[in-house]
Amino acid sequence: MKKYVSELDADKGVNFLKRSGWSNLSQALIDTFKIFTLFLKKAVEHGLTPAEIGLIAKSNGKKVPKVSLQDMVNNSDQKHSGEVFVKSKHEKIVEGLNMYLQKVPRRHVG
Repeated sequence: MKKYVSELDADKGVNFLKRSGWSNLSQALIDTFKIFTLFLKKAVEHGLTPAEIGLIAKSNGKKVPKVSLQDMVNNSDQKHSGEVFVKSKHEKIVEGLNMYLQKVPRRHVG
C-alpha cells in the first residue's frame, strides 16, 4: 500500500477525470483533490494507519488529538488558487502531521 500511495499523482488523476467526461471541474475541486492527495501521501510517509488518516481527515479539530486536515488547510495562505495554493498547504500539512505524532503515543512493532 505504501508504494501505491507514494506513486499517486494528483495531476494524472485530474487529467483522467477530465478525459472521462468531467471536463468542467472547478479550480476549487481540483485544489481539494490535490490537497487531499498530498495529505494522504504525507500521512502514509509519516506511518499513520488508515484509521488515523480517516480520523484526521474527518475531524473538526475539537476532539482529541485536536488535529484536523481542515485546520491544516484553513490556517495557511487563502489568497491564491491553483498550484500556488496547493504548495502553500504542503508545509502546514507536514507541521500538522508532526504535531499529531507528538500528541498520540505510537505503538512500536517488533
